Amino acid sequence: MLRSAFSRFFQPARRRRLQTPAFGFDALESRQLLAGTATVALSNNYDLSITGDARGNDVTVQVTDSGDVLMVGNDTVLKFRGFGQSMNVNPGTQVSLHALLRTAGITPPAQLSLRSITADMGRGDDTIDLTVNDDVTVARDVTFRMGAGSDSLILTANARLTIGGSLSVTGTGADNHHATVVINSTSIGNSPGIAIAKNLTVSVGSGHNKVLLGNADNLRQALEDPTQIDDKSADPNSFAISVGGSFSVSTSLGNDLVAVSGVGVKGNVAVAMGSGGRRNDVLFLDNIGTLGSMTLTDMENGVFQNLSIAKTLTVTSSTHGDALAANHIQIGGSATMNLGAGSDRVAIGDDVTVAGRVTVSGGAGRDFVSIAAPPAGARISGVEANELDIDLVEAMLEFLADSGLADSVMDLIPAAEPPADDADVVELLDAQPIFIAASTRPMIFSGSYINASRTNGLIGVFISEDDQITADDLL
Repeated sequence: MLRSAFSRFFQPARRRRLQTPAFGFDALESRQLLAGTATVALSNNYDLSITGDARGNDVTVQVTDSGDVLMVGNDTVLKFRGFGQSMNVNPGTQVSLHALLRTAGITPPAQLSLRSITADMGRGDDTIDLTVNDDVTVARDVTFRMGAGSDSLILTANARLTIGGSLSVTGTGADNHHATVVINSTSIGNSPGIAIAKNLTVSVGSGHNKVLLGNADNLRQALEDPTQIDDKSADPNSFAISVGGSFSVSTSLGNDLVAVSGVGVKGNVAVAMGSGGRRNDVLFLDNIGTLGSMTLTDMENGVFQNLSIAKTLTVTSSTHGDALAANHIQIGGSATMNLGAGSDRVAIGDDVTVAGRVTVSGGAGRDFVSIAAPPAGARISGVEANELDIDLVEAMLEFLADSGLADSVMDLIPAAEPPADDADVVELLDAQPIFIAASTRPMIFSGSYINASRTNGLIGVFISEDDQITADDLL
């Protein structure tokens, strides 16, 4: 009965939109990629950079629970540069950062600490999959510039990731491709999480984009059954991601999903869903706390719950028929809602507290605004009706639960795979020895053999098929 009522609720303005697959978030078509080349460089100051080419680059990076960094180029050649070394690695070959450091005569640190991380992926369909299984500190900024193409960035923190600067993910302004951005902290509270000292910025271009931020388990649960999610938006210890500066997400044309759960922000929060076309955008916000203001623009389909906003809330809908539902929200300042053209539906539950003035301005079209407990002095203008024939909050949440978005959230989170117990150095080298600038002799990885007969003898592991070490054996 509720589904039927909700379908009628959107007629006739949204009949065409609801006949499409849920929000248009269908799987991307399979494609055969030409092997690209990505350069991975580590400076003497531990600045890590990844630079792609015009082809599709696919790079997997895993920080192990021992602090080592393992990298694999999937259909991508990796060129490693750093500490006077240079090595090309064929696709599918795993490389250890600790091994590279030992080759350069450097003892790997007990805890990985980098000065900065920068990725410039260029054109092509690029993928970066970064999993953190041990505490990592980055003193300055972490920057991902994905470039044009259908790109994917998946950052999963199973341990604490501390960023001393800003974290930013950007694409192109109008590339008409699809982007996936997942920043997921599997733990919250005083246990491991993602701590960003300055700003968190995600900006993707036109196309069908998915942006998932926070704690994926909570986000999936919130999409499936929001009644089981506690409101901890005012508790700093509950956040999966903490942001010391501002938090902003912006998309463009296309069927976009932005879902955020478990994020605390000291500055302002801004989400812009794009404008200029009739699209099936969805914004889902759950358990977000900010000491600043929150500004939401170009809203089409929005569900907001468990929000704690110290200052003001401003919501501007799109120029088409929109549906917005909000409940369990505390606002320390004023709340303003500007409805654009089209027949808009707005429902505000009974657990919404606003310390300042509430202003709702309807636009062109027949607008319906239902406020369960209207605050004293609320200004509502340009609205044709203040009652809905269904429970919009319940209907929107059921609609989300039936849409398959919850399953797509976990589909985008890769299962954590521990590194192999027996590191295969032969596979690692792939018959390509590492060279240093001052010698044409191959260098070696760790200290179990001493070539004492040679001046400045090398220390390392020989790979041999028998118990005799000869010049023909790999170093």
